[in-house]
Amino acid sequence: MSDRLILNEADHTATLDGRAVPRVTSILVAAGYGPPPIAPADLQYYGERGRFVHKALTLDDEGRLNETSLDVQLAPYVAAWRRFRREYAVRGFSLIEEPVFHEDPDFAGRLDCVTDDGRLVEITTTAAPSKAKHLQAIAYWGALRQRQPDLKIERILILSLRPHGYGYAVRRIPASEWLLLWNEWLQLVRRFGEPRKGQSDGNDGSNS
Repeated sequence: MSDRLILNEADHTATLDGRAVPRVTSILVAAGYGPPPIAPADLQYYGERGRFVHKALTLDDEGRLNETSLDVQLAPYVAAWRRFRREYAVRGFSLIEEPVFHEDPDFAGRLDCVTDDGRLVEITTTAAPSKAKHLQAIAYWGALRQRQPDLKIERILILSLRPHGYGYAVRRIPASEWLLLWNEWLQLVRRFGEPRKGQSDGNDGSNS
């Protein structure tokens, strides 16, 4: 992790060299790729579940997961993750829960993991990964390509963990689509923060 970047999970903000930069997920939400309309309580529940699942998987990857204290609702996700690791022959990781950033245009985020054989894995607990997950993964790929060019990414996988039956589903983003998605992502980043139609840009036409 670069000491230039600070990710604040409490308010979901990021600073790079002391200046505010947008988070990947904030850009996606502003572009209309936010979660579907559900009750606020449900939205909070699913958000917290995702964070707890990611934390449990990170501890498991690092060999620090205390299974005796693992919440019963999280155990099936951990089991599905272990099954994926076993069946996809994941031996180790180059990066786990790694804060990353890109400059010009600026954005930052936290990728889930990169395996030691070059597979970038974006994890979700939803049954049907959306286009947003593809864009999120490609954003992290672009950030790594700029900041860590020696880290070779061979594949980009969207992994959906399914607790029922300890199953999972994997969607691979074909390499032929990476640059197309990257260009689409860059357009979203550059549009982020632009005044929308009907909003004032703060200039009232006066000379003051």
